[in-house]
Amino acid sequence: MTSIESYILGSGAASKAIQKSLAILDVQNPSWGIEKPKVLKRNQKLIELSPKKNSVLILANPHALHSDSIKEAERAGFSWVISEKPAAVSLEQLKTLEQVKIPVAVFHGYRQTWGIQTLKKMLEAGELGSWISIEGRYWQSSAAAKKLLGDTKKIWKDDKALSGSYDVLLDLSTHWTDLVLFLAGEAPEKFALWKSYVNSNSEHRDTHNLISMEFSKNRRSFGSVSKTAHGFGNDLEIHVIGEKRSVSWAFMNPDELVIGEGGKKTTLHRPDNSSFGSEQYPFHSTGWLEGYVEILKQYFLQMRGEAFTPYPNLKDQMAVLRRLFES
Repeated sequence: MTSIESYILGSGAASKAIQKSLAILDVQNPSWGIEKPKVLKRNQKLIELSPKKNSVLILANPHALHSDSIKEAERAGFSWVISEKPAAVSLEQLKTLEQVKIPVAVFHGYRQTWGIQTLKKMLEAGELGSWISIEGRYWQSSAAAKKLLGDTKKIWKDDKALSGSYDVLLDLSTHWTDLVLFLAGEAPEKFALWKSYVNSNSEHRDTHNLISMEFSKNRRSFGSVSKTAHGFGNDLEIHVIGEKRSVSWAFMNPDELVIGEGGKKTTLHRPDNSSFGSEQYPFHSTGWLEGYVEILKQYFLQMRGEAFTPYPNLKDQMAVLRRLFES
């Protein structure tokens, strides 16, 4: 493979983040020949593109269009597709994705950060002993702020045909559930979801979720996920309580893990030579782009026939969504 040809379906904020991530990856790996992406309009017919062996389609269009775009891409001859989450907005859409044969990556970028990847290795190595509970929150204030300002302007998320029948559940709770299942390393035996619509701008847009899971060996998970938590920006925190140690990670401080042992607390910092994501020095994070770059990097390694580490894929995404939709 002498080059990588990429198409991005969509031109909004996610599309711009992906374009920046591709540019970073090109700087890191100039020999890969990552071409400047071609940004497509939402109604582009994929069959008209005549994709090559090295062509990748990246989906940054509205949520409810992802599943049809994945299927259309496969029919059009694309062998490589990366999708924004969620890959589907209903059980019916999930059903149709079961027939997809090509490898599809999903942009669950939080999972691909240094902190979460390191925490996963600690769990697998038994450094926490038996884990007891995975708890935390993902809080934003966008719904509350819009309501208090009296902002009634409609956006694409107010249209079910584009966004699906939920908001927080599809946007933030997919991230939270993906993180918990990744760290737990197993499917939950029980899954419960509670939704609130207080401060909703449209009747179908939930604003607050509580998620609980029960795993084997009497282990639990509890998460509070919100767009109506007043005064918060993008506050994602996850705490793993273990028999011997507890470990905490927060997106606002993505390059450190806070480790508790008995009454003592220490901080583990991301090393200067870390090769994750943008490869910036610790505490000069590029935010969401870290996860985008890391997923693109591993996916492109797979495209090139080289060794790669696992990335969030369609199978993982379907397991997350099925739990959320069936609860």
